[in-house]
Amino acid sequence: VSSAGDVNGDGLDDLIVGAYQANPNSKDDAGKSYVVFGKTGTKAVDLADISASNGVVAHAIDFQGNGENNILTGTSADELFV
Repeated sequence: VSSAGDVNGDGLDDLIVGAYQANPNSKDDAGKSYVVFGKTGTKAVDLADISASNGVVAHAIDFQGNGENNILTGTSADELFV
């Protein structure tokens, strides 16, 4: 599991979880990403609550050099998106 940085600007590190075989909007195996927002306290986050199965976690970094974190995601058809 790796940090995605502070996606929502609240000062806490967040995670991005990918479900590569998700079927959003009736598009077979299109994939889907979920952001798990960081929080204070000690209660664990149940990833099953976000319906992510067979997923991976990716970093969010500034690919474009504009000072904002970007997410790089890909498909099984070798397509990449920022």
